[in-house]
Amino acid sequence: MTDLLPEKILTLPREQAEQEFNQLSISSQAMMALMAPWEKRQELMILSTHFPELVRAMPVEELFWTIKATGPEDCLPIISAASFEQLQFIMDLDWWEKDHFRLDRASAWLLLLFESGEETVNAWLNTLLKKDPVLIPALMRHFIDVQKRPDDMEIEEAKDLLHPFTIDNSYYIAFTNDKLQALWARVIMKLLELSPGFYRDCMETILTETRTECVETAWKLRCGRLADLGIPDYFSSLDIYAPVPPEDARHPESEPVSNMGTDTGEMPAFVPTLYISDFPALRASIQRLADTPHMARIIREWTGVANKIIMADRVDLDDPDIMKKALSKTAALLNLGIETTEEARGTESPEKLLVDIVLEDLVRAAVWRLSGIRTRARGIAIDAGFELIPDEYHDQFKALNNHFPEIWNSRSHETTSFSSMEQVNQAEKMLDELEAWKKTMEHLKPRWDRWKESIAWEDTNFLSWAEFNWRHGLATAAANFMLDNAAVVVPVPDARLGELRDLMASDAGQKTAERMAEEIEKIAAIDSEIANLIVQKATVPMKEELLSCRKDEKPDGRFISSFLVETAPAVRTAVD
Repeated sequence: MTDLLPEKILTLPREQAEQEFNQLSISSQAMMALMAPWEKRQELMILSTHFPELVRAMPVEELFWTIKATGPEDCLPIISAASFEQLQFIMDLDWWEKDHFRLDRASAWLLLLFESGEETVNAWLNTLLKKDPVLIPALMRHFIDVQKRPDDMEIEEAKDLLHPFTIDNSYYIAFTNDKLQALWARVIMKLLELSPGFYRDCMETILTETRTECVETAWKLRCGRLADLGIPDYFSSLDIYAPVPPEDARHPESEPVSNMGTDTGEMPAFVPTLYISDFPALRASIQRLADTPHMARIIREWTGVANKIIMADRVDLDDPDIMKKALSKTAALLNLGIETTEEARGTESPEKLLVDIVLEDLVRAAVWRLSGIRTRARGIAIDAGFELIPDEYHDQFKALNNHFPEIWNSRSHETTSFSSMEQVNQAEKMLDELEAWKKTMEHLKPRWDRWKESIAWEDTNFLSWAEFNWRHGLATAAANFMLDNAAVVVPVPDARLGELRDLMASDAGQKTAERMAEEIEKIAAIDSEIANLIVQKATVPMKEELLSCRKDEKPDGRFISSFLVETAPAVRTAVD
């Protein structure tokens, strides 16, 4: 039974699935549900004969993501069974955008609460009036305007002079949103039914306090509740990206304890081990530490790191795919932090690093390792922009210049987080090459910042300077070097393409390319291996294009794309 997976249970006939699932304890059912994709969890959980207890045993953040992935309107069973703390956590995240209400979202949730049943609404409001009496009036004042009948005004007179809606002949209300009038009328009547005193306090708060004061108080209480669950606000989250060298990493203060969840208590707030499949150092460490007392602290700290990344990156909580990417980023940076620190310290094992170092500082060690990459990438971008970068580097170079450096996945056509030293080393190798390109191009005339005005583009095969990059420039210089022993970026005359083709096909052409690489090595002061590499990257496409033409025909410059060709008579600007 322990080997039965969620996807297997969901394929069984309903009766058999219920029987198999209910052989598990509630804690085991929760772990089984957590192994399922977010959008499949409710389907699995609802098999439990102890469904309410199972819902309340679920990690609060995982429950939030389950509802988001499934769709709140399709999760009424979970909403009906959730505890006040779980519901309020969801609302605290979903109702607010920075320090102001998302009014449409809050109204939608209130509708869902009423749809889930009177008991759910009553339980939530009864607990709310004890724990946060400010939230409802702070929200409600965006939808209603309140007038109070003076003591000396008759009820009949009030009906003519004050707002049209009242349920107690004391407070008269006008609804500011016609579409939501029925919802808020229902909320107001429910408040009076549950607690006349709370209803009166809400009305008086709306009358006597400014909207700013009311919302500010509600915001502070909301931040306090989230902070108690380890979820910081945006500004407090930013320190997760403060670089920390591995030697400055802190040691945990607390002693290891074992409280990983029981049949009677809640699971941890977040189960990070579900998101580590692609990160070998991290996965191996967790597997070795799985049944040790250290795991309670590791999961607690991992939760804090994930929350900070989600808040600092302003992750769209309505998009499950983006949320999964944020959780994957957390694991990726921890994996990179382990490898970075392991390399810096030498002999320590990955699991020892998880035990001995605060997880936030492992992430900051990864940030420290990546900070140099972004500085180098940004320096090239400031000098040359993105348009001049050769095509084979372009996507990865842009990813390195993101607000936080990332790697480009050419298969999925999206960026992902750095997760290993191998990826870091590859990025640094690419930057070595680009810096060599930059140094080389700085010594070729005209310099790239003069290409636009120094070349008659309308008389060339490129037509526009915006299509021209460093590889084209170096290939053009190489072509001129082979023809005239002058490495300059000026169009090659169309009439000389046959001559250039013959040179490229001969040993002399190869030797000339090697000689140019030697010249570049000297004038740009770059490594000989890289000098040869960038010359090859420039000249190989040129050679392939020219040699693809028939020997008895002259190459047509209009169809050349690897270097600059003068396709019509033009007066070339003299090279300084």
